[in-house]
Amino acid sequence: MLYFEIDQKQYDTLLGLRHWMAIKSKLAERYPADLEKEGESIHKTICGLFDEADSLKIPFWVQNIVCTYQDDWRHSLDHYLYQDLENRGVNCDKVSCR
Repeated sequence: MLYFEIDQKQYDTLLGLRHWMAIKSKLAERYPADLEKEGESIHKTICGLFDEADSLKIPFWVQNIVCTYQDDWRHSLDHYLYQDLENRGVNCDKVSCR
C-alpha cells in the first residue's frame, strides 16, 4: 500500500480541488446552461489547483483520490476529504480537518 503524510497547505489545495470539481459536476447535472457560461473559468481554476498540487509535491496518486469522485458531487456532501484520503493510505495527522 502506498503511504503519504499530508500537511495543511497540501490538504487545503486538495480541498479546493474537490470543491471546484463538485461544483462542476453539480452544474453539469442540474444547471447545464450555467456550466456553459462558467465552464471555462471553472476549468482554469481546476487546472490551477492541479498546478499548485504539483508545486506542493503532492503525488499523483493522492491527487487522483480527489478525482475518483469528480463526477459525484453528492459524495462531497456525505464524506469528508480526510476520510477518503485516510482510507487510501494518506496520513492526515498533521492536518486540522476534523
